[in-house]
Amino acid sequence: MRARFPQRLKRRPCVLTFTPLVTWDGKVRSCGCKFSGDELRTGVDDLLIGDLSESSLRDIVFGDAVKRLRRRFIEGDLPKVCRACTHYVPC
Repeated sequence: MRARFPQRLKRRPCVLTFTPLVTWDGKVRSCGCKFSGDELRTGVDDLLIGDLSESSLRDIVFGDAVKRLRRRFIEGDLPKVCRACTHYVPC
């Protein structure tokens, strides 16, 4: 038997969305702490915010895609991989 703790509400953007990760192929993710595995099967990565072959790192890190991702936290519409993440630290 295990004690189950209630999940914290995640209504503020996670601090890890301010630490982008550049993958080997030049894709930029807003966070590098979690991969759900769905990215490989479906080709859809909810944390992907840009591609260095199309934009500069500065434009990606301060761009609309990352702003939309952070807004999703405020609206309560978190990406699937963020919902069960145990690394969440509110800003």
